[in-house]
Amino acid sequence: MGRRDADVLSLMATFRRDGERAQWNAIEQMMNHPEEATPILRDALRSSRSAHVRAWSATALAELEKEAAISDLVASLSDPAMSVRLHAVRALARLGDAEAAQAVVPLLRDPSGGVRMNVMDAILRLELAGAEKEILARAGDEKWYVRQRAARAIAKLNLTRGIIVLRSLLNDPHKAVSSEAERALHTMETRSGVASGVVAR
Repeated sequence: MGRRDADVLSLMATFRRDGERAQWNAIEQMMNHPEEATPILRDALRSSRSAHVRAWSATALAELEKEAAISDLVASLSDPAMSVRLHAVRALARLGDAEAAQAVVPLLRDPSGGVRMNVMDAILRLELAGAEKEILARAGDEKWYVRQRAARAIAKLNLTRGIIVLRSLLNDPHKAVSSEAERALHTMETRSGVASGVVAR
């Protein structure tokens, strides 16, 4: 093992910690010698027993390899650990490749509310197509922050089938959701030039 390999492994020790600052600092240092870091990270993503290590290895690979990391990130979307799936979704969104990021859409049904929320954010960020049915379904999600993102997505993607859904969300018990639904309805009305008064309460 060379000195730089040992340095990479030492930096990866931070991946087991809580928080994010130390991990991002370690990734920045790995970017100084990506040739040594990349194969170690890829191996860790595929075989580490630690979910923390797999999760941050996914993030690091995306930062070091960009598009070359896409296949590894897509494979990580089926990782049994929520944190790994979450990091893979976020990394794919940051890379900005809408075609590759389509792989995150099925995770709108993920058991984790945090993953579902981040998938919705990826859809919004990249304006991903083909997720209309699932976006509308998430308006009934058990997590308020997912319902909020669904309302936002309906407006941003101009899903006209979502007008009825947005109207129902005006009465959502969580204020952040009802407020988002009201803004979304106003946005869609303004865009279409129709003043139907549906947000008047």
